Amino acid sequence: MFVNKVGLIAEAEEYHPALFPAWGKSKVVFWTHKTNGLTERDFYMVAKADRAFDTTMKG
Repeated sequence: MFVNKVGLIAEAEEYHPALFPAWGKSKVVFWTHKTNGLTERDFYMVAKADRAFDTTMKG
C-alpha cells in the first residue's frame, strides 16, 4: 500500500509528512515547519513518494 511505503520512507529519513489515507485515494502533505514553507528536502521526499507510488501502481 502506498501510504505504508511513504511511512517507511519517511521514518528512514526522519521526516514527518502529513498522511491522509482514504478509500481509493490518499493525500500526502510535505512542508518544513521551521521555515514555514518548502525546502529542498521536501522536494527530495516528494520524489521518493512519487517513486513509491509508481512501484505501487505497477504491482
